[in-house]
Amino acid sequence: MDERDETYGKKSYEYAVGTLSAGSCRPLTQEQWSRLEQADPAGMVRLLGEYGYAQKAQDVSGVIEEHLRAVRALLRDISPDAQLTGAMFFENDATNVKLYLKAEMLKRQAGAPADGYFNPETVRLCALAGDWSMLGAEAETLLGDVSLENDPFVLSCRVDNAMFSRALSVAKSKRCSALSDVLTEFARGRNRLTRERIKRLSGGDADKYECAFLPVEADGESDTLTGEALRADVDRRMKNVLTEAGYAGNMGVLAEFYFLKKAEAARLRKLAASENAGGAV
Repeated sequence: MDERDETYGKKSYEYAVGTLSAGSCRPLTQEQWSRLEQADPAGMVRLLGEYGYAQKAQDVSGVIEEHLRAVRALLRDISPDAQLTGAMFFENDATNVKLYLKAEMLKRQAGAPADGYFNPETVRLCALAGDWSMLGAEAETLLGDVSLENDPFVLSCRVDNAMFSRALSVAKSKRCSALSDVLTEFARGRNRLTRERIKRLSGGDADKYECAFLPVEADGESDTLTGEALRADVDRRMKNVLTEAGYAGNMGVLAEFYFLKKAEAARLRKLAASENAGGAV
């Protein structure tokens, strides 16, 4: 193994942080965003290639997914702690649990799995046996009878909650406060947006859909914001927590990097779908 990967026989955070700082996957700059905002979809694909995004796919969505997969592969390769790194990929693990669980329930062939922390074959076997113990104590407890759930919405929410709970538990058990803070703020922001979406779509009390919210305590403030103001506030708070995680060093830097890349991907998808995506580069 390359000696740069090792500190007394173990991968070092120093090497991991240095790799991210010097690599081609760094978050986009404001100048790069300005050019992307003036480009049509084909121009966006070309520009993203210039900015370090692989271009095996022909459309923006495919390029984004390829890039996130490459980011996760990079983090797996350089991170000194596979469990903490894997905890950041809980959404992909949740996707796979739902994929194989629904395939087993409907007796259909599952589609292509996402690249989460757990081996997809492990998840498939769990769904086949109805035994989730290989995914950790939190997942085992929260998913115990999920195969009996008849409501697809509730089933999906239960899986999301289980895999998030497992991820947060890993961060706390390893006393990684930076990652715990990032995961908690991510969940708070998602819950705020979920609450607004439920109110907008149903016109009713969002508390009736308790299972839709990730299991974290709110910050104690009442939400008076809606629409773009709410989304901007969610983004601002998350950015502040990520900055603090970066200052904490070590795993905090890796968490800051990954969640910034996730936010970047979301912004790119929105830009690609916008009517304002056309124009000259």
